[in-house]
Amino acid sequence: MAAPLVFPLIPQAPQNQYATLVATSAPSEGLVNGIWNSILQARFPTNALAWTLNPEYSVTGGYPDFLVIRNDLNANPIRKAWTIIYEGKSSTGDTYPLIQTQLIGYTASLSNGQFVYLLGARGRTCGFWKYTKGNSQPDQQMSSDGAGHVYLKNISQVQEYDINTQQGAIADILQYIINNPPPFN
Repeated sequence: MAAPLVFPLIPQAPQNQYATLVATSAPSEGLVNGIWNSILQARFPTNALAWTLNPEYSVTGGYPDFLVIRNDLNANPIRKAWTIIYEGKSSTGDTYPLIQTQLIGYTASLSNGQFVYLLGARGRTCGFWKYTKGNSQPDQQMSSDGAGHVYLKNISQVQEYDINTQQGAIADILQYIINNPPPFN
């Protein structure tokens, strides 16, 4: 059964203040990451530990800003699945091709056939990819029409979304990730 769609991105936030905070946070990488910390925690609730949002988690290839991990607490030992690798930048920081290269660098320890979702943020925009290790086209662009349909395209270019004006499309993609998570290892 699919999890219910959460909309807007941070339901508890008054939308006019949300828009102002996003706009004023865009020039700072730390503040961009703070906005995404709130969005990811609203989408992937950590209170029961089914999900953990791990900042600066050490992986082969470096320390992504966040690694969202899904946990199977009923297994013994507990099983985990990397779900989203996130990297954020200020609005004047690295370009999306550089962010994407950095994100792919964090996947070095995945086995062939394993997949993970990649989320890059730059100021008030973001982009998503599904990365499958060992595929001839390992990084697929994720896009949404904002009406509940998510598409995977065999191109690596980013489809940018504005986190103020395109919340529906972003919500669709995050919901797709929740409904189609990587399997447990």
